[in-house]
Amino acid sequence: MQYDLIVIGGGPAGLMAAGSAAERGARTLLLERMPRIGTKLRITGKGRCNITNARPIEDYLPFLHGNVVLAQNALQRFSNEQVVQLLNAEGVPTILERGDRIYPLSGRASDVAEAFVRYCTRHGVTLKTETLVTSIEAAESGWNVTTQEGNSYEAMVLILACGGRSYPRTGSDGAGYELAAMLGHTTTEIFQTLVGFTVNTDFTLRERFLVKNVGLKLLAQGKEIAVQTPVDIELVDAWIGGPGVLRLSRLAMEHLRAQEQVSLQIDFKPALGEQKLLARLQRDIQERRAEVLRSVARAWMPEGLVKPILRRARLSPQTKVGMLKAQELQSLCDALKCFTVALLEPDDWDRAVVTAGGIRNEEIDPQTLCSRIHSNLYFCGELLDIDGNTGGFNLQLAYSTGFVAGCEAAKAIATPQPE
Repeated sequence: MQYDLIVIGGGPAGLMAAGSAAERGARTLLLERMPRIGTKLRITGKGRCNITNARPIEDYLPFLHGNVVLAQNALQRFSNEQVVQLLNAEGVPTILERGDRIYPLSGRASDVAEAFVRYCTRHGVTLKTETLVTSIEAAESGWNVTTQEGNSYEAMVLILACGGRSYPRTGSDGAGYELAAMLGHTTTEIFQTLVGFTVNTDFTLRERFLVKNVGLKLLAQGKEIAVQTPVDIELVDAWIGGPGVLRLSRLAMEHLRAQEQVSLQIDFKPALGEQKLLARLQRDIQERRAEVLRSVARAWMPEGLVKPILRRARLSPQTKVGMLKAQELQSLCDALKCFTVALLEPDDWDRAVVTAGGIRNEEIDPQTLCSRIHSNLYFCGELLDIDGNTGGFNLQLAYSTGFVAGCEAAKAIATPQPE
């Protein structure tokens, strides 16, 4: 079969690009290197898939990074409401949860992936899995794409939707940047974001421990640069992560990459001011003077935090609380209200959720996502120099840029080329 368009990459951006182009009449082939379409999509959101964020598209700006002009153009053309409508039409009802996050009602990310597959196949897209593209060359008809198996495919127009470098076991190992380089494109420096960090403190927790409703302050060179409260975090060994940390990780990475000292202040009692917390500690101590600190401390914090908090306050768990001095009580209050850890190293690519950086802005038309080097080449998804905070923003960027690339590719195919 002759194809008008080849899309390389079967993630949400590639599926959206292929489906939207085919819906507009383009004979479309999608090539995916993994055994299943949408491998990363099927595990996102811990297997639940935070499809998108429900807040108005015009309110997305504070949550976006990189080429925000390009991102905003794409979001205006294909919104969060439109992706929900598409999924509903493909048999996936959705539910709105805390933080304006939209999930599939079933709680299964695989349902979302299969809906996009149905969308594509319903419009005639040919899907080929376990197909690794190794070279791309200009051909008389447009492009010649060669795979590892030695097969060749030709099409007038090409869309690269290969993903970034995060979660390489799902197929996004950075190969898309190499393909783009074959075609004369260059990238900014890329780095991992939406990550946890190793820290200079061992929390003495051997399994991930969820701590809810804490306050976080991000500091660079000792100066406060961001605040999040209330948020949830996860602790284990000498590592910190979880939703609250992910929200701050993009900014933290920028300062770490600038060789600055970056730290997090954790407030385990954000609902209580220091004086109210001290008063509560004093009241409990008066009522339980004969008990040891380790036992009484469970009334002030989750049991998993007792050891690291007391160690930070330099207090023995076996101390009778009635023997605590005012200075020791202040140390305990400080440990609860201002537990500071230095961020040392981010998670590696295997655990990173998103890639920051991508194809240089000046090499792509922000309105059409067409290459400024080749008029029949388009980009979408994580290959672009755009990324967002946690909360469904990154997937929405994938759908929106995929839609734009697919529509513009179909338009180029339908428009007769000058002789």
